[in-house]
Amino acid sequence: MSVKSSRGQTIMGGGFRNLTAANEYGGGFKAIGGDTVVEDDGYMVHTFNASGTFKIFYGKREVQWLVVAGGGQGGGATEGNRWGGGGGAGGFRTATSTPLGTGDYTITVGGGANSWTGATSPSGSVSQFGSVAQSSGGGGAAGGFNTSGGGQNGGSGGGRSSTNGSSGSGNAGGYSPAEGTDGNSSGGGGATQVGGNDDSGGTTTNGGQGTASSITGSSVYYAGGGGRGQQTATLGGEGGGGDGQGGGGAGAGQAGTANKGGGGGGAYSFAGNHGGGAGGSGVVILRYRK
Repeated sequence: MSVKSSRGQTIMGGGFRNLTAANEYGGGFKAIGGDTVVEDDGYMVHTFNASGTFKIFYGKREVQWLVVAGGGQGGGATEGNRWGGGGGAGGFRTATSTPLGTGDYTITVGGGANSWTGATSPSGSVSQFGSVAQSSGGGGAAGGFNTSGGGQNGGSGGGRSSTNGSSGSGNAGGYSPAEGTDGNSSGGGGATQVGGNDDSGGTTTNGGQGTASSITGSSVYYAGGGGRGQQTATLGGEGGGGDGQGGGGAGAGQAGTANKGGGGGGAYSFAGNHGGGAGGSGVVILRYRK
């Protein structure tokens, strides 16, 4: 009995000379790796919430991939009645590879930025799927200080602060389609929308919207920008869809959600030092026909 290809056609006259050829060209495929591996309607989905290895034992497959980098930290604030900008979202990239074969593919999941640096907050870290794809960490936001740096460039750009008019640029990798957008007047940029969109009251500034992916089988938003700080007890500008976070509400900024790549929220301060929210860590998700 001949071995059939995945398209139902015989190969090399209806048979193979050895098992290696049958596995590579006849539809057999085996791969491991990831924090979770699930089957969805005839496809296998590997989700990496932390760095690891995707190992293909035999066969070839086109692999649909989603690579989201870590988000930037929101801007800190001090010295009274000042606010920090929202952190930029980590870069969001998705596509389908050419057929990939036997080997180890290193997976890097970028961390969200989380350290107090003063005038300008740090950016998130890159995420990567072997040599197939990479996305850039989200830009850190400008802080609310007497002398403050601007928002940083990244996958999406960090927002400006109350004491600095500059914001960061997105799409640091220069990809087409773009991996993210610019920061703006306070809000961090998101995957599909620049930061700085005022709410209906015009008093707070939101992060840019992220974008949805159904690579896992369900629609999930990733890579939303962080919102700016706010002087009242309520949260500041809302984080963009994709779990970028709002500002601090007269205190430290809110952290972005883990494995969504959102930017951290900016802080607000009447007195004393308050740090911006940490960026959300990234994620790498791979999907292929079973």
